[in-house]
Amino acid sequence: MDDIQEKLDVVNKKLDIVLEEVYAQKTHRKSMEDLNADLMKIGESVYDIALENLEEVSEYASIDNVFYFLKKLARNIDNLTKLFNRLESLIDFWESFEPLTREIAISTQDYLDNLEKIGYFSLLKEFKSLMDDLVKNITVEDVNRLSKTLLLTFKALKLADTKKADDLSFLGMVKLLNSKEIKTTLAFFVSFLEHFNKLNQKQ
Repeated sequence: MDDIQEKLDVVNKKLDIVLEEVYAQKTHRKSMEDLNADLMKIGESVYDIALENLEEVSEYASIDNVFYFLKKLARNIDNLTKLFNRLESLIDFWESFEPLTREIAISTQDYLDNLEKIGYFSLLKEFKSLMDDLVKNITVEDVNRLSKTLLLTFKALKLADTKKADDLSFLGMVKLLNSKEIKTTLAFFVSFLEHFNKLNQKQ
């Protein structure tokens, strides 16, 4: 009698295991059916959205063009992957290079601040104002005359003979000062100093 009871207990345990397995399979099947239903709903929604958007662009692109684009995209997956890899490498490089650019920017800013403290930019501003005044008040002809005058001055300095000045007597100097060339030169310098003094007094 005890043996029969033990066998019945064993059978009951096995039946319990089988029933649990059946219930688990039933639950799994129900879950799969629910998942399938949800996926179908999502697929239908995606299809409706895609159809609606395709209708909006139908006058600009046909279905054939869309499929052609998709096939072109599929053929170039490797190239796109390489492109994205290069972009990732470029981003990594920039992330590594960014601290250096920040240091360069800070150093440049410090250097410019130092130039500002020294007065370099103020000097450049005044120099610009000077150049503006020169451009407004001096013509091309004035520049040409100034250039010729400077050139003649340098040539005259080269030709000047200090030994001759030592040998020059007082009467010789008076005679030299009475020459037309010296009078013209002296008159030019006197006129220059006169006008310079007048302009200086006006400022």
